[in-house]
Amino acid sequence: LTNTIMFVRNFRDAAGNAAEGVYFTHPYSDGNDANVKNFISKYKDEYNFAAPMQSYYAWDYTHVLVNALKNNKWKVDNLENSILKIKEFNGLFGKTVINKDGDFFTSIGISVMENGDIKTLKVINS
Repeated sequence: LTNTIMFVRNFRDAAGNAAEGVYFTHPYSDGNDANVKNFISKYKDEYNFAAPMQSYYAWDYTHVLVNALKNNKWKVDNLENSILKIKEFNGLFGKTVINKDGDFFTSIGISVMENGDIKTLKVINS
């Protein structure tokens, strides 16, 4: 059992056959969603390799920050309160909820490495 480290190609390559059959959890992104497909395509065109999971976080959280700044008249004073007012948004990880403590909750995938590929077994929606 492990976590999102299984999305890191270098880790999987280093693990080799030991990665086979490993179960793990991860933030879930629906590869069939039009916005996700568009992001993946543009990222690949720009950087010439597949978008790593970190880029999904960066995209979503940058949009949260920009929206919070817009809602706060582009001032950083009380920016935390402006972020907390967002409550939820739809991003590359689907619906993400922001609770009163500022924790971000997304849908979670439960996956397994099978024949060298990531196979999602179940999605628990946020």
